[in-house]
Order: sequence, then structure tokens, then C-alpha cells
Amino acid sequence: MAETENICPSCGKVMQPGQICTDCTVTDFKVSDSLSADWLATNGKTAQLPGQAFLIETSSAKQHMLSDTKCKIGRDPTNHIVITEDQFSSRFHAWITYEEDHFFIEDLGSTNGTLLNGSPLINRRPLVNGDQVRIGRGEFTFRTGNPRVVSPVSHSRQSSSSQ
Repeated sequence: MAETENICPSCGKVMQPGQICTDCTVTDFKVSDSLSADWLATNGKTAQLPGQAFLIETSSAKQHMLSDTKCKIGRDPTNHIVITEDQFSSRFHAWITYEEDHFFIEDLGSTNGTLLNGSPLINRRPLVNGDQVRIGRGEFTFRTGNPRVVSPVSHSRQSSSSQ
């Protein structure tokens, strides 16, 4: 009797049973399926954002409010934050989650990676107010509470005394 194959519905790659496709960056699996029943009973149903949280685009100051405890980011129109004009971002590039009183960011196997404060994001990392996130070529600032939008300021060198 042949073993049942697990085939990715998006790219058609044959995988081992239980394996998740990382080739096409589709990660629509349910996180709750991998959590223990005890954790879900105590935490799964009561998770709520502590207040407002945003990703603010550096170039345009556009604010993307994180409205759920799981916020997917990428080019695909089903994401919570859709990046339409950056071909360097993947369809499902990264996600921000809110768990155990902390925000976390995780790259979803994107082709070009995600940077957190200039460093490549290898594993899930916590986010704090003011962190810089790069997705594709887009740069964002993570803000909690009421976002402060700061206009870019050009700095000119002026000497207070001539030498």
C-alpha cells in the first residue's frame, strides 16, 4: 500500500506527510493546530491586543494598524498588510503575532528575508516600540500606543565658528 503524498496546493511540490512547504512561502497553516490543548484552553481564546500597534512606512509615513493578534505581511491580497508595489517582498513575507504579553516578528521563509534593526531575522524575535523592520525594499517602524509620525528632517552642517 503506497504512503499518501502531501502535495503543496500552491506550487505542487511533493512533501513528506506533515511537512510544510517553504519553497513557495505559503504558510497558511493554523498555528493553533501545533499548540497544546492546555495552552489553548488558558491562552488561545483570551488573546487580545493590549492597545494600538502600528507598522509605519518610513518613506510615506503610511500607518498600518495591527488589528489582530496575528498579522500577515506580504504581496498577496489576503494578507493583513499588503505590500503591492515591492516585488522584493514575498507573497507571504512575514508576520507579527501578539502572544504572552509581547509582540513578535517572524520571517515566513521569504526569498529576500526580513531585517530587524538592520540584522537578518533568522528566528522569531520580540518587537519593541521603535524597532525598524525591513521587508523587501520597504522600511517600517513598529510603534505601540499612539503613533508619532515624524517627518524626515534634512540635516545641514553649520559651524558655529569659522576656523
